[in-house]
Amino acid sequence: MRKILVIAIMAMFMFACSDDETTILLQPVIETISLENVVVGDTITIPGKDFIENEIYSVKFNDVEGKVTEVKPTFLKVEVPKNTTSGDITFTYKGESKVIGKISLEVSTLYALKNIFKNNKEKSSLLISIDPLDGTEKVLQTMNDLETDSPVFDKATNRIYTVCDNESEDIKLLTYNLSDNSYSTVNLAGGDEDYHIYYEPVVGKNGVLYAFKKKSKKNSDEESSLLISIDPLDGTEKVLQTMNDLETDSPVFDKATNRIYTVCDNESEDIKLLTYNLSDNSYSTVNLAGGDEDYHIYYEPVVGKNGVLYAFKNISEKNGDKESSLLISINPSDGTEKVLQTINDVDTDDPVFDKTTNRMYTVSGNESDDIKLLTYNLSDNTYSTISLDGSNENYIYYELVIAY
Repeated sequence: MRKILVIAIMAMFMFACSDDETTILLQPVIETISLENVVVGDTITIPGKDFIENEIYSVKFNDVEGKVTEVKPTFLKVEVPKNTTSGDITFTYKGESKVIGKISLEVSTLYALKNIFKNNKEKSSLLISIDPLDGTEKVLQTMNDLETDSPVFDKATNRIYTVCDNESEDIKLLTYNLSDNSYSTVNLAGGDEDYHIYYEPVVGKNGVLYAFKKKSKKNSDEESSLLISIDPLDGTEKVLQTMNDLETDSPVFDKATNRIYTVCDNESEDIKLLTYNLSDNSYSTVNLAGGDEDYHIYYEPVVGKNGVLYAFKNISEKNGDKESSLLISINPSDGTEKVLQTINDVDTDDPVFDKTTNRMYTVSGNESDDIKLLTYNLSDNTYSTISLDGSNENYIYYELVIAY
């Protein structure tokens, strides 16, 4: 009897040890991680081992809990939640918590080049920052005797590039260094007595500066568009492609596909979307819904998250004051459009996408007495407007750019 009792006690001890060892095995092993330039809504991967697919794990980013979207034995995926800030990443399982790394969120700033024209003679361009919540402006730099166009941001250098005095014989590329609040200009190949020239820049991968250079012969219908690369240090141009009989507008770059999208022949009855593939230096076009005998139509494209192509489609009555702006998505393969929102009595300009908030910003009523900043929230398909510093006796024109 005593021998049986000893065996029973030993068996209980062995089972107890086995349970403890199982508990230890259930705790995943996670390597320390460091995440930089993360955006709210991103899905991040936490590598490790011994994750169990049907178990419940908690991951917090600086005390704000994320949503675990996938669990596999060697990793789990978590969506970065709203309202999170940079700080510790904390992993919790079965009441046991530990810091497994750090997260650094990407922060955006909304800038604008604010062009002011006085008495049709004096002109200046202000680089400003704008608070999109209330429209408050802060002037960073005043550049006299310049008219700027189509600003773009290069994250690799923390610089803004913009073209000055398009269609003149003295076109310049202006480079604004946000790190030290300084700027410089270099000459571009301007127009002459025979041709108007208009540059629209766009930044591609690795900070390469491209531009669509539109050439139109004065007093003629002859026109062409060149895709060029530009060396911002000296203005040297390299022609990548010549596209005859096309007038391009508002190019945007899609990092996911290494493609540039631009609209051809806006306000005509034969509007096209041109897709330029930088990987093989080829391009193609698809038809968009152009204007007709009653309406002008003008597209301004913008690329959102995951390479989705959107556009503000401005529709204005040819012989009336009626106008509206549609926010649409476009399938670049066939030009199919889907209307997300109709915004009446608004004419929008130069939309930009803020990946940190999943919002678009665009200006309505440029050069009027009632200029507004329109914010479109792609997460819930809503929009709002706030007033900007519109013109009185002066003409004022805002061109937006987002920096990170």
